[in-house]
Amino acid sequence: MRNYALLFNDTRLWSRCCTPLIFTAIALPIELVLGLWMAQLFIDHLPGRQIFIALLVLPVVISPIVAGATWSLMFDNRYGPINQVIGWLARREATLLWTISPQLVYPAILAAEVWQWTPFMFLLLLAALSAVDPLAARGGGHRRRRLLAHVLAHRPARDLAGDGGGDPDPRPRPRSGCSTSCGC
Repeated sequence: MRNYALLFNDTRLWSRCCTPLIFTAIALPIELVLGLWMAQLFIDHLPGRQIFIALLVLPVVISPIVAGATWSLMFDNRYGPINQVIGWLARREATLLWTISPQLVYPAILAAEVWQWTPFMFLLLLAALSAVDPLAARGGGHRRRRLLAHVLAHRPARDLAGDGGGDPDPRPRPRSGCSTSCGC
């Protein structure tokens, strides 16, 4: 029992437990905002839309090991393109130790994380926004904000749970208090 008391009083445990929570609290909103922005760009049927979507989804289908190795090369302090671009912008040689320095390793990991998982968020939100009735999407700013909040709150969870919102029963159902016409 004494071991558990020592464990829970150790500051190293709490710092190791808080790091993933802080990391998630930073990465997830960034991925959500970027994914929503990209989904709103691609909701209209643009020429070449499928090709661009396929290219945007590539980071999700790349193995995490391959993505990690690629980012490790990009963050290389001597030959990495990120340090070279920073050097060009600063007009002097930049030798930032991205994978060694404690101050730079978390932003480097965060950049790789956002790059790899923003397309997944994009796909979820694009599917959710595509399933919304176009007539319900028309309207003033207040109605659109309410609809967007509804899509962000209800639609991705239903899609992940396997209920894509398709109702095989065409009869009207009683409304559950939802202000949109999605039928939930």
